Amino acid sequence: MIDQVRFEIGDCVILNDCERPCAEMICVVVGFDNQQYTCKYLNADKKFDSYNKPGMKTSLDEATRVADFGVVMRYSDGRYWCEHTAASIAKYRDGHPRLWQESGMAVSPRYVAREAIAKIVWQVGGHREPKEVKR
Repeated sequence: MIDQVRFEIGDCVILNDCERPCAEMICVVVGFDNQQYTCKYLNADKKFDSYNKPGMKTSLDEATRVADFGVVMRYSDGRYWCEHTAASIAKYRDGHPRLWQESGMAVSPRYVAREAIAKIVWQVGGHREPKEVKR
């Protein structure tokens, strides 16, 4: 059992240090059973189908909130994208800075969103603004 709930339904995350932090790879927390979280990719590309049915069970021990990378998520007409608006406060496990990797673009490409998952994100608030970097 997880002692402290670190993530909430609707939170947008990059699952671990191996996944490239970019809009294409955003996962959404869609469930929690007091032991593990259930996550699904927001991206509607068919290559993510096998991970989304029924959803990935994970502790999210290595996950990073998308907002921690200094990006804000946007959604319109069934598509989502990210805008880089602040400095990243995300770090690798070894403490080195971890940056958003959208090929040097301030605004990511637009991806078709899975409608049911997008509703969770924008109704619950998982697209929250990035935290202020404390200096």
